[in-house]
Amino acid sequence: GLDDAVHFILQYRNQRKVKDWQPALETALLITGRPIVLTTVSLVAGLLMLCFASFTPVVYFGYLVAGTLFAAMVGTIVFIPAAIVFHEKTREWRLRRREAVLGPVDEEQTSNQE
Repeated sequence: GLDDAVHFILQYRNQRKVKDWQPALETALLITGRPIVLTTVSLVAGLLMLCFASFTPVVYFGYLVAGTLFAAMVGTIVFIPAAIVFHEKTREWRLRRREAVLGPVDEEQTSNQE
């Protein structure tokens, strides 16, 4: 489950180098979304086979790990993109607020001061 989140975030960072945050997020979801879902579904299906075991603790272990992997997938597909949107919108708000207080900052002025 953690590997899926790492792959998604790395893909987003790679896309962010060449795109604005909204298209980068969409592209990262398109590229990594299907593999994340397919990998999780196959792992959950395999672990649910443990539910047919005759030893009760193994059955519970199968349910527990399958549920945990499913929750990790939902977190990667839903909550990480939501956190990225929240972060980027907060960042934009802070920049607009700074410009409202300090005025627009020219890149030439900052490079001349250095």
